[in-house]
Amino acid sequence: MKKLIVLRHAKSSWGNPNLKDYDRPLNERGRLSAQFMASFIHKLSIDQVFCSTAARTKETYSLIFSDTSINTKFDDDLYHAGLDKLMSTINSIDENLNTACIIGHNPGLSLLVGHLTGELQNMVTCAYAEISFELDKWKEISGYTGNLIDYNYPKKHDKFLKLLA
Repeated sequence: MKKLIVLRHAKSSWGNPNLKDYDRPLNERGRLSAQFMASFIHKLSIDQVFCSTAARTKETYSLIFSDTSINTKFDDDLYHAGLDKLMSTINSIDENLNTACIIGHNPGLSLLVGHLTGELQNMVTCAYAEISFELDKWKEISGYTGNLIDYNYPKKHDKFLKLLA
């Protein structure tokens, strides 16, 4: 059995209009969201992370996985990746790994979750979808082969909403 965690970057800042989209950092709420979600994500026993190289995805990664030594691959092609690139990344994961995580951007991640599970989820900032597959090989994963186990995001939790107040 394989498990995929699809994680959208946390809320980014639009404070500097001179920055390219690729270079936008997280805003304060985004940093708070990533730190809040870290405890949920750490429980998922992730073997490897694949992360877009955009500033906001790398910062999200850093805040969530800062106290771990998880194997990570930063990939320029995951920046605003479409379904084809996301699927080729999944299908090329080392077969010895059981749980992987992709950190990226919308609309690609929402499309990916829908493609894999048949369930439409709007991947809001700092949301993750936990998808399980009754398959033994990553290369066998294709459309509608996954089951959505969990869809979690910061504003789903009263504790986080109180932090914002």
